Amino acid sequence: MGAAIGADQRIPFGTSTNVFSVTQAVLKVFYPEVFGKERYLLFSAEQPVDSETWGQFTRVDFTIKRFSWDMSWGVAIDGNTGKEIPPPENTTFLKGQAWMWPHGDLRQLYFEGELAHSKENKAIEKIVESHPEWSDERAGRALTEAGAVYGPANKDGFTRSLRLPELEKSLGLTILSADNSKGVDATTMPSIEFEGWTNSEHDGSFTGFVWTVRMDAGLVGGRARKYAFDFEPFEGKLIGIFQLPRD
Repeated sequence: MGAAIGADQRIPFGTSTNVFSVTQAVLKVFYPEVFGKERYLLFSAEQPVDSETWGQFTRVDFTIKRFSWDMSWGVAIDGNTGKEIPPPENTTFLKGQAWMWPHGDLRQLYFEGELAHSKENKAIEKIVESHPEWSDERAGRALTEAGAVYGPANKDGFTRSLRLPELEKSLGLTILSADNSKGVDATTMPSIEFEGWTNSEHDGSFTGFVWTVRMDAGLVGGRARKYAFDFEPFEGKLIGIFQLPRD
């Protein structure tokens, strides 16, 4: 994970209704490599026509690419073969969606693409799904063999990569303790756990191989919200933020 931003640049989870500002702040913490390289952001936004706040988009779809969508290239010919040289690929580094509640809280934000290791995640999911006879341990070995640095057995390594004190300070959030990490069914949920693994019946598809970190956000006006941060296991990159149901 990239270096966390300073406390004076704290992410505006509870103080901003601007979905662009929240998305940019999250990118600066978890994907700093997209900045400073003249990448291009392409986006589209949508919301109900009857919305009272046209200046505050509640959903944005975004793509970060190598070139602008209207970049044009002249025809280049290979001097040896006489064949036309195709233009460079307009690589998609990241894409995703961000939702805000009308009153301003971040509802959901997710990333996919090259930097989020989406291709690797989908490939290993298909492999494991094709072997229903595998135990969790065997599936874990397959994940590690596929190149994942943070498999289910490497919780310590994943936790260290988060640099939790710095992460909490940068985001303005606090990792949930056992006392306040209960779900809507009153079941205590670990603050950091590996999810999306095989089930005992080996039936159905997987939602993905992810590490989930549950955190608590103190918002303006004394309000509080809980969020789940999902990280992929290959490099520990953030792939989603979801607001958890209220207790």
